[in-house]
Amino acid sequence: MLDLPLYSVTNLKTMSMNNQIAKTNLQNSITQYKGQNLLIGDWIRNEADLVVVQTFSEKRIGDFNKEDMKGLVEVMGKWRFLLGVQSESSDAELVFICQFIYDEFKKFTLSDIRLAMNWAISGKTDMSFVSTKALSAAYVSKAILAYEDEKKAIVKRIAYDKEAYERNKQRDEPLNISPEEQANTFLSILMDAYKKYKENGYFYDLGDFIYNWMKKHKIATITKEIVSDAMIYGETRFREFKAEQKHEAGMRRIKIMDSGNDDFHKKKFAREFIIRKFFDKVEFEQLVKLVKVDQFKK
Repeated sequence: MLDLPLYSVTNLKTMSMNNQIAKTNLQNSITQYKGQNLLIGDWIRNEADLVVVQTFSEKRIGDFNKEDMKGLVEVMGKWRFLLGVQSESSDAELVFICQFIYDEFKKFTLSDIRLAMNWAISGKTDMSFVSTKALSAAYVSKAILAYEDEKKAIVKRIAYDKEAYERNKQRDEPLNISPEEQANTFLSILMDAYKKYKENGYFYDLGDFIYNWMKKHKIATITKEIVSDAMIYGETRFREFKAEQKHEAGMRRIKIMDSGNDDFHKKKFAREFIIRKFFDKVEFEQLVKLVKVDQFKK
């Protein structure tokens, strides 16, 4: 038997206890904030992810009043201090930067700005190519844009985790929802995706609900040729997706964020191609008639 020193055993026990406390605290926080927005749930991995998704439930800077703006000025003062800027920023300079944030970053929250500050100071986001000798509008803008890209990557991963969690839950613990309710819910999802595609050429099949419905009930004929074309489209669209990421990162001078599992994206784009071909051929009235309650009966 391996004879570990007493301090090593004690440290291991302490680490295990701390991990358990952290898990318990995270679960308590998820329970507290669940329902606040659709991204909060048991799929959240850690407190850092929870803090990010909570920003979607807070007041936007574009809706700030004068009292709210005082909080933003305080954050700018703290940011200047953490940067170690020697020259004292005047109140007027801080207010000017806050007005710039209000004008240019209305969709963000005060928590977003705090996170942008913390991530920039800690090195979580890339702040090269911009001077850190002064708290300027250019520096703050770079920090917020870098934060936004990092946040998008985190939120995308959380959305994938949510999809996987809900798929597994549906498989393991089927919800007690009537076939009529399921049919109506699915019809709403289908109509929304169809309208978005016809209006701007874009839609997102969350959880592959539409693709799986088409495949299971043979709504569209999916030949080997179509599958082959879909795989080619998936590869091509994925390369375009990566190129778009690289171009945007180059324009903003930030690092490229991990887009997640490559095969997942390729498969997602391939299935999108099959749905697109189906949407191109079917009229809205025909589409509605294709959804039947019997399809959702066990």
